This record gives sequence, C-alpha cells and structure tokens, in this order.
Amino acid sequence: MTLFALAFLSLVTPGPDVSPLAEDGHVHDWDPILEGEVPYYWLDMAWRGEYREDRAVYPVALVRMRIEDEDSSFLGDAKMAVNCKDETIGIVEGWAITSDRGEGRRKADRVVFDQARDPPDDTDRRIISFACEGSAAG
Repeated sequence: MTLFALAFLSLVTPGPDVSPLAEDGHVHDWDPILEGEVPYYWLDMAWRGEYREDRAVYPVALVRMRIEDEDSSFLGDAKMAVNCKDETIGIVEGWAITSDRGEGRRKADRVVFDQARDPPDDTDRRIISFACEGSAAG
C-alpha cells in the first residue's frame, strides 16, 4: 500500500458521522490510533465522560473500532471506562454499527475491567492516557 493511501486511510473514519453513544449535537474529533499499517481504532478527542460504580468514579473515553478477520467483521463504538491506577479498561456501553452478530446498542449492567492487555499495549496505553489525563477520577 502506498504511503499516500495509508495517509488517506488514517484520515477517514468509517461509520456514521455521529455516534448514538454521544449526546445530541456532539461533534466528534476522531483521532486514529495506529497499530500496524491501517488504523482500526479511533479515539474521540472531543468526548469525555464518567462512570460511577459504588463509591468509585472512572473516566470514560469514546472509541470507534473496526475489527476484521477471515471469519467475521465488526464496526462499532464503545464507551470505555478506565481504571487509571490499575491501567485496566472496561466497556460501559457499546453500539454495533455493523456486525456479523447483529447491530444495536448494549449497556453493561456492571463494568468488568478486562479489556486491556496485561501489560497494556500501545492502543490500550493511548486510551488510558487520554482518559486519565487531567482526570481526578479512576
């Protein structure tokens, strides 16, 4: 793939212009998280939230994901809560834009912080860094 094509792909965010996980009127600022040659994750630099559980408050980032392999494909958005101290990530709410397993919105009853690798890879670190930056939560 040419350098121009790679640069162009990094500027194009697949999916609808506005995620239903964001508030009405929100304007996304999708920033690609590059892993390998093609961006498969985008971080919305213009959206931040919080997730409260018991007495804890965790910062939340909005991430768009495109996952493709020979058996399946998925394009969707996720609100990801971050435990800054433990460097772990959990999905608060997700929306499957297109998926082999069906489309739609799903909200977690309780967040399980099991989405980050141990130790966190570059993609995880980017999400953790963005969510925890300047946050008193988590």
